[in-house]
Amino acid sequence: MLLPVLMIPSMLKLQTKNQEARKAATANLNMAQFLKSATEPNERLKSNKPWAVQYYTKRITFA
Repeated sequence: MLLPVLMIPSMLKLQTKNQEARKAATANLNMAQFLKSATEPNERLKSNKPWAVQYYTKRITFA
């Protein structure tokens, strides 16, 4: 019976967390589109998350 009472505060914050995640995802997609348009397909990119950059931009990336 105590579990639902403990879960209520985190459930109320869930909508805010979803909005923040959506903003971050939109910003990342915008950055990927910029990189895709600003670089040539054969250029190599350096990133701290090379797998994500490579997936969204279809460019060769390395750490």
